[in-house]
Amino acid sequence: MSGKEHVSALRDLMRQEHVDAVYIGTADPHQSEGVATHWRAMQWFSGFTGTTGYCVITLEKAAFWSDGRYAAQMERELDSSVFELCNTSVQGTPGWMEWLVKNVGAGSVLSMDGEVLSIADFRKCRDYLKQYDICIRHEANYPGMLWIDRPDIPDAPVWELELLYAGESRKDKISRVRSAISDRNADCYLGCCLDDVAWLTNLRGGDHPIYPIFHGYLLITPKEVCLCMDEEKLSAAIRTHLEEDGISIFPRNEVFPLISRLTSGSRILMDPYKTSLKLFASVPKDVHIIEQMDIITYLKSRKNPTEQENIRTSNLKESAAIVRFIRHIYDRLETGTVTEYDLVRDLEIFRRMDPDYLMPANLAIIAYGPNAALPHYRPTEEIHSEVKKEGMLLFDICAHYKTGTTDITRVIPTGPCTEEMRTDYTLALKSNIALATQRFVYGMTGDVLDGVSKAVQWNHSRHFGHGTGHGMGYLLYVHEGPGKIITEFAPPFPYARQVPLDTGMLFSDEPGVYKPGRHGVRLENNLLVQEECVNEFGRFLKFETVTFCPFERSLILTGLLTKEETAWVDHYHEETYHKLSPYLNEEEKIWLGEKTQPLV
Repeated sequence: MSGKEHVSALRDLMRQEHVDAVYIGTADPHQSEGVATHWRAMQWFSGFTGTTGYCVITLEKAAFWSDGRYAAQMERELDSSVFELCNTSVQGTPGWMEWLVKNVGAGSVLSMDGEVLSIADFRKCRDYLKQYDICIRHEANYPGMLWIDRPDIPDAPVWELELLYAGESRKDKISRVRSAISDRNADCYLGCCLDDVAWLTNLRGGDHPIYPIFHGYLLITPKEVCLCMDEEKLSAAIRTHLEEDGISIFPRNEVFPLISRLTSGSRILMDPYKTSLKLFASVPKDVHIIEQMDIITYLKSRKNPTEQENIRTSNLKESAAIVRFIRHIYDRLETGTVTEYDLVRDLEIFRRMDPDYLMPANLAIIAYGPNAALPHYRPTEEIHSEVKKEGMLLFDICAHYKTGTTDITRVIPTGPCTEEMRTDYTLALKSNIALATQRFVYGMTGDVLDGVSKAVQWNHSRHFGHGTGHGMGYLLYVHEGPGKIITEFAPPFPYARQVPLDTGMLFSDEPGVYKPGRHGVRLENNLLVQEECVNEFGRFLKFETVTFCPFERSLILTGLLTKEETAWVDHYHEETYHKLSPYLNEEEKIWLGEKTQPLV
């Protein structure tokens, strides 16, 4: 059926069920960053293939929302005679609840799928809509009832992350989680987020093409640790190892009856931003719910010494691949035409040269010229640009190695560049250095440090609209909470303003300069938070740069750098050559040596 036919069939069902509107989004029961096709009802229903979007269907109208990255795609893939197209990046565009209020009357009923709706999102919607006498029904998934050929939940096998990579055993992690449960005056814990489940169990999976996760839940009670997942994903050996470590295996949906059988008077911890309304509703009335940030969210954010050392290694492996990739780009430019999408495919050749490489950690951003002014632009096989022998090329690429996850952005010249381009490159570099070299007293959150990087550009009457950095996972999600270096509230990181940065946390450092229709610059390294000192003024922290990939000396205007910044770049390049050389052949080392010469 087409989108128009899906809307018609849904309206027939709505009339039968006495529902006035249906909301269809892109979430799954785990509030995942990457959602399996099993839960992508919005794409199936509308025909829109982008990763971000949502729609609302009433008995008379329908509207679809996505951001500016997908504006052209919305127009191309959606039937405008069926859907009103709403670009959330355009000022004045009504939000979906505002639109709904204008298109249904008081006493109306809105359906939202409680299996994928978080507690926090439900309350936000409920509190807004009750002002207009609109109630939410959350027991049914009406689009799912129509989705006859709905894909199954992925069934890829899981694998164990060995101790030399994980750095801490399952037993030790469980012990720490139990201590944290007790510290919070609770006796039970519910974990829904897939990276949290993977972290505690030291398991990784293949349920998503760019995130090594598997679908499951954790329920920890005073008597047992319950891992609820599709059991066929487990080999006999892994199952034995889990049971030896005190983990009991249950079918994935058994989490609901397990929760419903909690002992009267129990106190269970759950995160309202990560727990679905359906799970919340399954908790018995005589069990006390304590709503807090997920325990594991914080524990896994502080990488242990083994993880930190492995992160340094993975960054060197990825940087060596990037050196080869840059040389390849110039070779292709000399021998013929090349497109952004060609380079997306070529990149994998150089990564696969390392036996520890597993998969991309995000869809590659390779953006030439004006495309680089769009921070989240991604070329596709259908839509991409040719890379020409002038201007600049930006690539923002993420990778999973057995030794960790990387996120690196560089900009290179593909031919002559203007003074304006070089100025913007240099200002982005200055912002990058500002965060990397900033010391700070313990207690600082990401919103404070965001200003450190942006102040550099404010002094030159420039500003970039995204956060300077995000927390990073270890062979999990490349974007990880609780921390994010951003001034504004960021919904995927609801605790960013509450949780201070601390030792072992890993962040990206990625300031940019974007000039729509002309060019864009972003320069990104990865930073580990380390101890600086403790004195009479308090406990002080610093950043350790763990990414070593050359900056483009030909784009740096040394007159805009301070003496300290110049010294930092020269030392960084000296370290880059020293650290990357063991990963390169002689020809590659000569090339890198030329790229890492002193600025002056």
